[in-house]
Amino acid sequence: MEWLPFMNVGQFEGLFLAFSKITWSRFDLQLPFIQKNKEKIFVELPRFISEGSIGFYRLLVEKMVGNGLTSVVPAVPVSISQSKNKLLSQGFYRFLIDLSYEAVSKNRIKTIKSRVVKSEQIQPSTTFNFNKGLP
Repeated sequence: MEWLPFMNVGQFEGLFLAFSKITWSRFDLQLPFIQKNKEKIFVELPRFISEGSIGFYRLLVEKMVGNGLTSVVPAVPVSISQSKNKLLSQGFYRFLIDLSYEAVSKNRIKTIKSRVVKSEQIQPSTTFNFNKGLP
């Protein structure tokens, strides 16, 4: 990971990291580069974690959270666009749409925009653990 300090993070919105278990075991959260840019670093965990590796990744995530590195990317896209109107009524007015994990076409952009405007869920996606009990 000697290459990390050579990344000009100022030119990017964010830096996604997806490493092997061996590389994660060598990942130093205390590196000045990591601490300086932690708000721009996003972590992608493996799509499948074997039972024997759950403890390793649980500890890794706990260390990341303890060091302020808290962006974790799920394997299945998450959409809460169907709750947009409820969120707006609660004072939330800025939303993020991340298209980095799919092929983007003009038609797909239109569909996503339409779903967000109509407060409909974007498919394929999950609501993950979003609490639907908004007041």
